[in-house]
Amino acid sequence: MNIEIYTREGCTFCDMAKDLIKGRGTPYIEYNIGYHPHHKNELLERVATVRTLPQIFIDNTHIGGYKELRERYNIK
Repeated sequence: MNIEIYTREGCTFCDMAKDLIKGRGTPYIEYNIGYHPHHKNELLERVATVRTLPQIFIDNTHIGGYKELRERYNIK
């Protein structure tokens, strides 16, 4: 499984998403748009309508943000 997550510093939902993925023992690739602004352009090329972070892709499929990640893992 390949997980990619677009984040920024100071984003509570980004931190919670990363903690959830780490807690499952799954490696992931993080693209921090605050440190590397070109990643924002990459994200918008992948999904032009996104306006919030985090944005998560699993096996190159956009699943959405933290809420959708929790739903995927059946966490209420």
